[in-house]
Amino acid sequence: MTSHTSTAALELAEQAGIPLSAGSPSHLDNAGLLRFRDAYLRWSADRDQALLSHLHSTPSRFRVYLPYTPRVFGLASQVAWYLDEIVVRDPIVSVLVTLSEDLGAAKEQVRKRVQFLAQFRPYLEAGYMLLHGTDLLPPPSDQPNEDAIALSRNAEVLRLLHDTAQFGIVSRPDSRGEPSLLCQVELDHGFLVGFVFDHPVAGVEGPPFQVGERFPAVTYEEFAARLPDFAKQMEPFLAIEVHHTLWSLQAGYSLGTAVLYDRRVDAAIASRLTNSIHPGRQLSTVGALAVTLPYVQGIPPDRLVELRESLPEAFLSFRAVLSEIVRAAASADADSEEVQRRAESTIRPELNKLDSEIAAEIRKARIKGWGSALVAGAGILAGGAVAGTAAGLVAGVVTGTIGVVNVLAESAGAKRRALGNPFYFLWRARSSR
Repeated sequence: MTSHTSTAALELAEQAGIPLSAGSPSHLDNAGLLRFRDAYLRWSADRDQALLSHLHSTPSRFRVYLPYTPRVFGLASQVAWYLDEIVVRDPIVSVLVTLSEDLGAAKEQVRKRVQFLAQFRPYLEAGYMLLHGTDLLPPPSDQPNEDAIALSRNAEVLRLLHDTAQFGIVSRPDSRGEPSLLCQVELDHGFLVGFVFDHPVAGVEGPPFQVGERFPAVTYEEFAARLPDFAKQMEPFLAIEVHHTLWSLQAGYSLGTAVLYDRRVDAAIASRLTNSIHPGRQLSTVGALAVTLPYVQGIPPDRLVELRESLPEAFLSFRAVLSEIVRAAASADADSEEVQRRAESTIRPELNKLDSEIAAEIRKARIKGWGSALVAGAGILAGGAVAGTAAGLVAGVVTGTIGVVNVLAESAGAKRRALGNPFYFLWRARSSR
């Protein structure tokens, strides 16, 4: 019997003859693709039921719903150290449920999706990445509802949509050989491509272009100035983007999870629809994560995962305290900047305290003859400037990590005091940069 865990998706693909690594030959023919589709969709339906049961039985997990975008799995790997689980759409199901008559193209698309997903096998095997299919959450339609249309016309949301979208324009000859403009708008939910004739003539075809081709980039201001009519015509396209964001918010709400985004426009949309999110979960999960990120800038995510695994109690203590700080600030109606300031006023003194305590232990180590090499570079964190941009929130690098770790290993008292500080995990992470 095939497991209901998400890693079984790759096992099914291998059984069907789909290679998990690029460059390996595929043994999937048309009949095999149809058999794979049927088997995979049956398994996906059972997997979705098991996932729903898991979500309901573990409501206190730090988990988020991650909307499916071109950046989804990269973002998932960046925050793996902080979250317990992420829920994300199964990229294979979305191809299988819409198979066309062109099975050759479908086979290639399935192969690419399988091999892409295989890159994240460790996260699937660890139970960190939880895939869902269409039985649990049917895909969003491309018909925006009234809320999406209204929000897409909001001045702030519209400005952020223009900032988020990728615009492109290129001039090419049409079927007459006359120059015509090809224009392009790209957002997370897809492409919009059109062409504009300098002198429209019936029966003339627009310039050729390749699917997925990127035109030379321009700003929205230049795009709107050169193609004002087309800029007006793309408004329904922007409404669809808002509609997809609203769908993701509702998906997270229905699953009882927070929702994680990496675009300001999505945050602006969410802030206008508080009935579509779980405020408590959103604050304690995504809000606390956002406060933490400036302090771990520059630290490889894999290193943070290793630290979490080696210091599980210290990590859980740190995350719990940080969540409480964010909740307390939010209950006082503090804005995001004030939340960051309040968190900083708590975190910075604790990091400085750990700096001082560990530096003192290192000085003792020198006196005891453990070697001056242990003190190299220790204590640099103290006095680091913390203000302004995310980059400014990160203090100097400690270069004496090995010395610090050795001292903690040798001194039971120092280790107890350090581990008793809820910010020890963060201190160790920063000292290992």
